[in-house]
Amino acid sequence: MNKLIIALTCFILSACSTLNQGIWFEDTDTLISQHRYQKALSQVKHSKPDDQATIKKIQRLASVHRRKQLKRVQTYFIKQEWEQAERFLLSLQENQPPNPQLKKAALQLDSLRNQERVEREASVALAQARLLVKQSQEQDFKRRNNQLSLYWWQTDMPLESEKKALANKLLSLSTEALNQDNYNLAHTTFTQALAFNHELKNAPIRIDIRQALKKRNTATAKQRQDRLIRRLTNAMNDENFEQILTLSSKLANPPFKGKAVASILQKAQAQLSANAQELEQQGDSIYRQGNIATAIELWQQAQALMPNLPGLKDKLTRAQKVKHKLDSLRQTQNQEP
Repeated sequence: MNKLIIALTCFILSACSTLNQGIWFEDTDTLISQHRYQKALSQVKHSKPDDQATIKKIQRLASVHRRKQLKRVQTYFIKQEWEQAERFLLSLQENQPPNPQLKKAALQLDSLRNQERVEREASVALAQARLLVKQSQEQDFKRRNNQLSLYWWQTDMPLESEKKALANKLLSLSTEALNQDNYNLAHTTFTQALAFNHELKNAPIRIDIRQALKKRNTATAKQRQDRLIRRLTNAMNDENFEQILTLSSKLANPPFKGKAVASILQKAQAQLSANAQELEQQGDSIYRQGNIATAIELWQQAQALMPNLPGLKDKLTRAQKVKHKLDSLRQTQNQEP
């Protein structure tokens, strides 16, 4: 009997391996409704390779969904919610056909989160440096005031060791800041590193920082303005909202001025407004379906693009109150015996 079962199993497996059409557990429409476009495409291409109409339909729907979701990713960038952005991108990469926009967004995520990391670490290191300076001053005062005996275990060697270690940390942060074109931070961190370790005066990075600052400072306002306008134009074409907000903020302040600046800022504002309204309308639709948490998230994303979008603040306030009441009610019900 066992031999018969084994033989039958082998026959079925052998037969399945020769079939041109795969065996699928979900139909294509279900996969599309779940936004699993990559698997839907693979399924159609495997089972119906000549069905170009369905293939194009899936590709079109995938493109629309990708654009919509990448807008949401951009709002996470603006709010510096890196984990949420990463989860969204991973989901898109898993379910979308390969696309350069996804790779570009992933690179932008790495760049932005590293920029914040360097800024945070530099802030902490500079604060530690200020503390070490104060501690050195206090130690010097005690020595001059004859309150510090000159025994070997009471020397200032521990502080000097801390300064050297912190100088190395600041030097590393300075290098990272320079690679990110954050010349001011690179200069600040290197200057402090040099104050703690004078042997760094001939470090190659010192020359690199000087040259970068000199190049930036000698560029005319017109050259800087033209460069910012080009970057803003590219950001608008890519629907890179984080960059649109950053560059618009720079161009809106002196010394930048003129018709070209006014024109590009108006276009940028219009694009942000249109996409904020799109997110707001998605939130309205979701809210009417009873999904309050998702509606709040969409409205918050719209607010990230346009903080002063009319009526949006009131919607958020009301929805958050409703959500709080519902959460409290559920909690009470769960606690009842």
